[in-house]
This record gives sequence, structure tokens and C-alpha cells, in this order.
Amino acid sequence: MFDVRCIEVHSSFVWNSAHMRRIIAFASTHDINAIALHRNDIVDLVVYPGCYFGATKSVYRSNFERYQDSFEQVFRSPTRGDRPTRARTYLRCLIEEAGAQGISVYLENKELYFDDTIVHQHPEVVIDGRICASSPFWTGFVHNKYTELTQELPGLAGIIVSPGTAESRVSIASNQCSCDSCKSTSEASWYLDILGAMQRPLEQAGMELVVRDFSFTSGAHGAMVDTVATLPSTVGISFKNTPHDFYPTFPHNARIGTLVGRQQWVEIDCMGQFYGWGIAPSLMLLDIRDRLSHAANQGVSGVIFRSDWEGLEGHSSMDTLNRFNLCVGALLSRTPSMDDQELCAHFLDESVNRVGIGVDQHSLREASAWCAAILPASWTSLRRALFSRDCVFSESSCLPVSIADALWVGNTKDSLADWDPSAIGALAPTPHNADGLCEEADSAITSVRESRSALELAPTGVPTDLLAELRSAWGILEDYVVQFALAVKAVHLGNLMMSRKSRGERITQHVAERLASVLGDLTRHADLIAQRYRLGDYSYPTHMLLDPERISVLVESIRHDVEIA
Repeated sequence: MFDVRCIEVHSSFVWNSAHMRRIIAFASTHDINAIALHRNDIVDLVVYPGCYFGATKSVYRSNFERYQDSFEQVFRSPTRGDRPTRARTYLRCLIEEAGAQGISVYLENKELYFDDTIVHQHPEVVIDGRICASSPFWTGFVHNKYTELTQELPGLAGIIVSPGTAESRVSIASNQCSCDSCKSTSEASWYLDILGAMQRPLEQAGMELVVRDFSFTSGAHGAMVDTVATLPSTVGISFKNTPHDFYPTFPHNARIGTLVGRQQWVEIDCMGQFYGWGIAPSLMLLDIRDRLSHAANQGVSGVIFRSDWEGLEGHSSMDTLNRFNLCVGALLSRTPSMDDQELCAHFLDESVNRVGIGVDQHSLREASAWCAAILPASWTSLRRALFSRDCVFSESSCLPVSIADALWVGNTKDSLADWDPSAIGALAPTPHNADGLCEEADSAITSVRESRSALELAPTGVPTDLLAELRSAWGILEDYVVQFALAVKAVHLGNLMMSRKSRGERITQHVAERLASVLGDLTRHADLIAQRYRLGDYSYPTHMLLDPERISVLVESIRHDVEIA
């Protein structure tokens, strides 16, 4: 179905050789043919570039030889020092190990990125205290950096880059410089210069350049995609499956498939940055099937499955039930005709093999049918708790800390209405909206409790250790959903009361009593979580998501803002 089937690995896991061997083994077993190593500065961990630190000869065979000419200057940045000489050795070994299994390796980063010593050596890039995105220095720097990279990692398949995000050191999309040059530089022309400076040395070395459409607004998103359309056809583009981040309630990215004549990929998050991190499991079979089907129908040739998140180091979907998402994604990217029961059968079979216990085919079919009916209910519950009428309510799966915070996330920072006009006014403080949002939150609690009860009726074909894992995870899922459902109700009832007060309207006793009751429930839930998760073998992300102090801060904030005792 897809020519390129890739697992994306983030941050600290890149340097964990045991985890990377696990990823390579999974990729090999599931016919995944590429791995993307993602860290914002991963290229800068491999190259200096040497020409800015005294390595000025016309030819070097490696950065060991560059280091011979620059060992003193590179220690202007002591924490970096000789690290690139070590990083390139490790990555060379990793590329070779993956290659032996027929797996290509890409580096994924964000540009512009650079070490602070570059700015110190070239103060002309700073104007009025701000780094100037339009400084002509940057195109030369980028060209030198990628020329050196191709020499250090000759087995690399290519680069996947995001040049339009505020998560880089500087980008025209988030530029704070107000010099005349920056004012007159369009986003499109800046992207063209930077991407061209990358593309030329990569193409000369036979490596690919794939541009991510990662951006935060519809305007920046359009400028990025339109710029890629003007680049040589050898430059590919990788689309997030949704237009802004990986929110499963958002529509398909409308630009998927629009750049005909070049390689187009789509990215899908399997870890769950915005749906519970796998700590509160969300098994996204239906969504993944829909996203892959849409991408295939649009002529997309590659898919990237994100296995973890750089904002949560040391935590991988490989270690949670959300490994299910990686499994079914890999299977569907190769064989889209597999039905839900077949996919669950594969997942169960892997779980059985994991503990070396055999199971007869009749029991496996029975268990597969049960899983196909039960497991997707996890997302049904989370959708109604973490999203309000499909608008974002959480902050990367964590509770907001105030009414203002929740509304800023849902209406401004992560606005669904920016991409779907029908969402305009979805969170407006009206009695009708408040009632609907509270009903949706209550249905999330009902849903998670129903699916948790169904786990007690599992057929014998479900492996014992997997069933124990499911039951434990669903206990956490219920606590997590109840926490969010109560918070949703408190925020929107509180917002309704604040809005009426600001307009001088009467606050009905019914609304005030509802809010007071919900805040009481939320406080008691915080106490329950404090007792239940204080001790025990819980991962640190579990404590982040189920944090009684965070709940208490939200409750106190609402009481203060609404002026109730």
C-alpha cells in the first residue's frame, strides 16, 4: 500500500542502543522499511560545522580530522566539546545495523538550529538583541552544515525537516526580529532559501530531503506547502494527518495529496500525545484505518508512525498498550484489507508469543472478536473527556489549570475553528452549550465504566498477562476520564457564570449549585487520586497525568474566578 513505512523515534531513545535494537526488531517483523530519528538539534549533534571552528582545509575525511584542527576552539562550548565525534560514530553503527535488516534511516529535525557559539562568533546575526532570521549568514551556514553531514553519515537515507515552527531556534514563522530585512522577507522566500541550501548538498550525496508541513496557523501552513511546490520534484513533503498537531478530532489535513509529482508522506501519532500517552490507553484502530485510507486515496506513498514524543523523554508506546496502535498501523499500511478482527488476532498472537503460551485457533478467533468490540471503546471515552465538542480541552493530555487556560487552548492556541468553521462558537458560554458539554462529559464516564465492566467477561483466548495489563490500564483510564469529565463540567459551568456576571445578568441558583457540586466532586477525586497513586509501581508519566495538586489548583482557580466560597 505504502512504499515507505517508517517508525519515528524521538529524543532520548535515539541514544538508547537497547531500545533502538528493539525498534529495529519490531520494524523487521512488521515489514517497516524506515526509521526516522527525531531530535530538534540532531544534525547539530553530529556536525559542528568545522569550518567555523578552525577546520579550514578544503578536504577532510571525517570530523576526527576536523577535530585535529579545531579541538581548542570547539571547547568554547564545553558541554558540546568533542561530542559530535562520538555521536557520528554511534549513528554510523545504528545506520549500519538497521541497513543489515533492509531498513533505511532518516534524521528528523527543525531548522534553523545551531549552537550558541555560532551566534557568539557571528554577532551580525543579532539585531537589537534578537536573532535575525533573514541574515544572509544563515544560508551559508546551512549549506556548510549539510555538506559536512553527508560526509559524516554517508549511509543516511535523508533528512526530514520542519522549517516553519517556533520549536526551532529561529524561523521566519516565529521570527522576533523587526529589522527592515525581516519585514520585507516573505515566509515563502525564506523557506525557499533555507530549503535550497539544504537540498543541494543532500541531492549531490544521493540523499533525500523531505519537508514537514508542521506549523501552528493556517497561514503558515499554506505558505510552507506552497513553497515546497516550487522546489525540485526530488524534494518530498510529509503531512501531519491533521492540519495542526495530531488532534484525532480534527479533520484530515486538506493539503494531503495536493503536491502531485513528488513524494508525499503522512504522519500519524501512535503514542498519544493528545489522548492519554498510553497511560490512559487509547487504541485507535478506527482512526488509524480512516487516516491511512484517506492518505492512500490521495496518492500518498509513505507513512510515518510516531512511537513516542520528545516532550516526554524515556516514555514509549512500545511500553504501553498503545503499542497496539503501532501494530495495527504497520499491518494496515501493508495490507489495508485486513478487518478489525484480523488486526486484533495479530496483536493477540504477538502478546501470546511474548510469553510463550500457545492458544488454539477457535479461542484466538473468539478473543479477537471480543477485542475488536471492546478495545476501540477506550478512544470513545477519551474523546468525550479530553475534547469538548471535538475542540481541544487538554494541554498535551494534562488538565488545564484555569478557565482562561482551557479556553485559550480550545479557542486560540489549538483552535479547531481555524480548520473547521462549523466549530465557531462551540465553546461559547451559553446555557445550551454548557448543558451539552456537561452531558458529553457524563457520557465519557458512562462509556469508560461500561468498557471496564466488559473486561471482566473476557474469553479464555485472551492471554492472561495481557488481560491483567488491560484491567490495570482500564482502572487508570477510568480515574483519568473521571478527572477530565469533572474538569470539563467545572470549566464550562464556571465560564457560563463568569460571562453572565460580566454582562450584569442574574446567576440562576441551579447553575451555581451545579458548579458547587462539581467542584466538590473534583476535590474528592483529587483526594482519591492522592491516596491511590501515592504508592505502587506506577511510571512517572502516570503521576504527571493523575496529579492531585494540578486538580486542586484548577479548583481553587475556578472558585476565585467565579467568586464562590
